[in-house]
Amino acid sequence: MDLPVGTVVDRYIVEATLGEGGMAVVYRVRHKLLGSSHAMKVLAVPMPSVSDRLMQEGRVQSSIQHPNIVPVTDVVEVGDMPALVMEYVRGPSLDEYLRETRPTLEQIDDLAHGILRGVAAAHRHGLIHRDLKPSNILIAVTDEGLIPKITDFGLVKVLAGDTDSSGSSMSRTRSGMRMGTPPYMAPEQIRDTKGVDERADIFSLGAVLYELVTGRRCFGGIDVMEVFMAVCAGEYVDPREINPETPERIVAAIAGALKVDHASRTPTCEALLKNWTGRGGVSSWDEASLQKAEALGSGSRRMVSFVPAEPDETFVLPEVAIPMEHVAAGTFDMGLRQVTLTGAYEISRAPVTQETWQSIMHANPSAFTDNGRPVEQVSWHDALEFCNRASVSVGVDPAYAFGSFKPRKGYSLDDMGRMLYDLIPFARIPHVLKHFGTETLHVLQFEPTRLSEVAGIGSKTAARIAGSWDPYKYYERDVKWVDGAAGFRLPTEAEWARSATGSEVWEWVWDADPGPKFAVDPVTLPEEPAVDPLGEEGPRRIVRRRGDRRGCREPRMREADLGFRVARGI
Repeated sequence: MDLPVGTVVDRYIVEATLGEGGMAVVYRVRHKLLGSSHAMKVLAVPMPSVSDRLMQEGRVQSSIQHPNIVPVTDVVEVGDMPALVMEYVRGPSLDEYLRETRPTLEQIDDLAHGILRGVAAAHRHGLIHRDLKPSNILIAVTDEGLIPKITDFGLVKVLAGDTDSSGSSMSRTRSGMRMGTPPYMAPEQIRDTKGVDERADIFSLGAVLYELVTGRRCFGGIDVMEVFMAVCAGEYVDPREINPETPERIVAAIAGALKVDHASRTPTCEALLKNWTGRGGVSSWDEASLQKAEALGSGSRRMVSFVPAEPDETFVLPEVAIPMEHVAAGTFDMGLRQVTLTGAYEISRAPVTQETWQSIMHANPSAFTDNGRPVEQVSWHDALEFCNRASVSVGVDPAYAFGSFKPRKGYSLDDMGRMLYDLIPFARIPHVLKHFGTETLHVLQFEPTRLSEVAGIGSKTAARIAGSWDPYKYYERDVKWVDGAAGFRLPTEAEWARSATGSEVWEWVWDADPGPKFAVDPVTLPEEPAVDPLGEEGPRRIVRRRGDRRGCREPRMREADLGFRVARGI
C-alpha cells in the first residue's frame, strides 16, 4: 500500500519513504502530538499469513528492552492490515556502512561488542533470530558514537514451546522450506530450519563479524546451491589474507563461531564475546566518523520485511529422485583378484540422467540432449559437485570436502591479460589489471561483480563470465572423501564393478589411476578418506563402461560419452 507524504495514519503523519522490500514498505513518520520521529513498517501485500508474521515480529521486538535492539513501540492499522511503529534509527544499515567505510580496529571492536550484546539479550529471552546479517543491523549515530541495533525478527524462533503470549504458535516455517539468507545460514539451518538453537545465530554472527573485519562476505558462490555448499563445507578465506592486521584473537573468535559441527561451535554470545575481547565500550568515534555515518543514513535505505513469500529469504530446494538399489557386503571377483566389500551400500540403478542433473545444476552440458538419457560432458569435479549439491538438497551431510582453490603456478599480469582477452572489451583490460593487479584472476573467478565495476560490462555479463569459466584450468584443489558422511558420492571401482549392469556411457568412479599398469592390476580400495592431489602431473581418475572396459581420464576432462552414477553408504 502506497502512502503519500502527508498521509495521516492514526497518530502519525507520513514524512518520507525509507525503503521497501517485496512484502513491506518502511516509512519515516512523525507523532502528531509529540513530534517524535519513528519508522513504520506497512505491508505491501494484504495476506493473512504475512500479517501474522508481521505481528509476531512486533510482539517479539516489543518484548525486549535493550540498547542494541530496535524496539517496536506501537501497532496501528493501515486499511485492514497491521503496521508496526518502531524506533527511527538515524544512520545506515551495517551493509551500507561497510560498502563505504573501513572502520578501525577499535571501531570494529566497539561494533562487534554491541552486536553480540544485542543478540545475547534476545537469546536470554529464549529467541533465535534466524536471519542475522548486515542488512538487519542498523547503525545509530549518537553523540557517544555509533551504536549497532538488531532489527527484523520476522523469522524468529521461540525456544520455550514456540508460542506467543496469546498461546498461538510462533513457528510458521513451512515443511520443505529453508528460511534465512544463504551466506549467513548455519549448516544445520540449511538442513532443518525449525530444529535450530542459539548456535545457528552464533554461526550467522561469525559470518557477520567476518564481513565487519574484512569488508567481504565470508561465503560466496554463483548461485544459492554453491553458497550452501561452501557453508556446509566451512570453506572461507582466512581473514588475515584480506586484512593482514587482523589480530589472532579475532581470527580465533570467528573460527570458533563458524564451526560446521554445531557441537564444536562456540556455544553462546557471551562465550563469543569473551573470545573476541578487545576494547569494546571505549569511545573510538571521532567527529568525522560520525558525520560520514550520518550522511550514509540520510539516503534511502532498503528495509525488507522478512516473511515467507520474500524471495531473498525463503528457499525451496529441489528434491532429488534417483532410483537406488541396496547391495549387501560380500566378496566377489574383480578382474584378476578377489575383492571384499566390508559394508553395504546403495548405488543408482543407472547413470544420472540429464533431467536429474538439470534439476540440481540448472544447466545441461550434454551434447545429445534428451531428459531421459545419461548426462554427459561431465568432469570428475563436476560429478563431485553434483553429489554435494544433491546431498544438501535432501538435508544430509555432503560426502566431499573441497580444499581451497590454489593457482597452478604464479601467473604474471601478462598471463592474466591473455585470460581476459576474449572476455571483456580489449580497451578495458589495462584498467582491470591496474585496478586489481595480481588479484585479477581471483576476481575473475570468484568475485565477478567486482570485475563489472571497472571492465565496462554489466553485472549479468560478469556473472555469465564466471559461470562459463573453468577454474580447474588455472587452479588446483584437493578433495577429501568424508568418511561416514551420508551424502551422495561416486562409487568406488569395486562398488561399480559389483553392481553396475552396464552403461551406454563411460562413468567416473572415485579411485585414482595408480600408474601405467592400470590395465592389468585393478586399483586397491581406499581404506580411509582419500585425497586427490590435483595438478598438471597429478593422478588421473578411473572410468568404467559395460563389461570389463576400463580407462582413465584427467579429472577436468569432459567428453561427449562421459557421465557417472552415484552411491551412498548405509
